[in-house]
Amino acid sequence: MKVIKLIIITVMLTLTIFAQQKLAQTGFKFLQVSTDAKIAAMADAVTALEGNSSSVFANPASMARISSLFDANFGNIKYIADINYYYGVVAFAPEMNNYGVIALSAVYVDYGEMIRTVPNSNDIKFPYTDLGTFKPYGLSLGLSYAKALSDKFSIGGNLKYVKMDYGDAAIAMSSGSPVYKKFSASSVVFDFGMLYHTGFQSLDFAASFKNFSPDIQVERESFQAPLTLTIGFAYNLSDLFELKKDEHSLQMTLDFRKPRDYKEQVNVGLDYNIYKMVSLRLGYSSPNDEHWFTYGLGLKYNGFEINYSYIPWNNKAFTDVQQLSVNVAF
Repeated sequence: MKVIKLIIITVMLTLTIFAQQKLAQTGFKFLQVSTDAKIAAMADAVTALEGNSSSVFANPASMARISSLFDANFGNIKYIADINYYYGVVAFAPEMNNYGVIALSAVYVDYGEMIRTVPNSNDIKFPYTDLGTFKPYGLSLGLSYAKALSDKFSIGGNLKYVKMDYGDAAIAMSSGSPVYKKFSASSVVFDFGMLYHTGFQSLDFAASFKNFSPDIQVERESFQAPLTLTIGFAYNLSDLFELKKDEHSLQMTLDFRKPRDYKEQVNVGLDYNIYKMVSLRLGYSSPNDEHWFTYGLGLKYNGFEINYSYIPWNNKAFTDVQQLSVNVAF
C-alpha cells in the first residue's frame, strides 16, 4: 500500500508540474542529448523500460535488476555542427545484486575548434584581429546507485559533477598584446527515478526527475541545469498477441516529458526483438522542432550487444545524427 500511495503522489505531483506553462532558460544543454543508441532510437521513451548500465542516462532505477557482475556501455555520437559526444558507463552488481547496483559514468562533449578574435575599434577595413582558436568542451562525471526494494518496486539516483568550459577570450588589449580571461561553469547535479511493475501482465510504470541543480553563475548571469520531469509506461505487446517472447517480442513505451525550457513532449518507442538477437527500433517525438522520427538497429549475442541509431534532422542545414554504442556484460 505504501508503494501505491507513493505512485499516486508522484503522478499527482508530476501532473501538477505539467500543468504549469512557465518556461525558463537553462544551461548545460548537452545533458539533454541521449548518449546510448538504443535510447535514442526509441525517441528517449525508455523511462519505464528496464535496461543495462546505460539506464543511468534515462532513469537510474531501470538498472536496479542488472544480474551480471559487471555491465559496461560506451559509444560515440556524431552530432550536428561537427559536435562529437563520447561516453562510457560501468555498473557493478556485487553478490548477485543483493546490495544493489553501483555505476560510474562519464560524458565528454567536443565542440571543435572556434576562432578567437579581438575588435579593432580604429580599423574599419579589418574590424577584428584573429588570435587563433580555442576548444570549448562539456564534461559530466557521475556516481549512481539503484536498488530493487521489492519484486515490483525499484529506485535509483545519480550524483553528477558537470562542467562547461567555454574557453578563454581576449577581453582587452594591453601594450599591443591581448589580455585573456577563461570562462567556465560547474555544478553538482542530481537525478532520481523510480520504476514499478504493476502486476498486470508486463505493464510497468516509472517516473524520473533529471538534472536538479542550484543556480549556476557565469559572470553576471545565472542559470540552472535543464530540469526534466518524466512519467513513463512500458508494455510488451507480445502479451496482447500471445506471442512467445523468446521468439518474438514487441516492446512499446510511452513517455510524457516536461522540460524546464520548452513545451511538454509525448514520446513513443517500439522495439521488435527476434530470438533475443536482433532488434528493430522506431521512435516518435512530438512536438519537436529538431526531429520527429528516430530509427535503430541492435544485435546481441551472449553478453555482447551493439546498437545503432539514425535521427533525420528537420533542419536540413544540419546533417542527420548517427550514434553507435556497445554494451558488454559478464
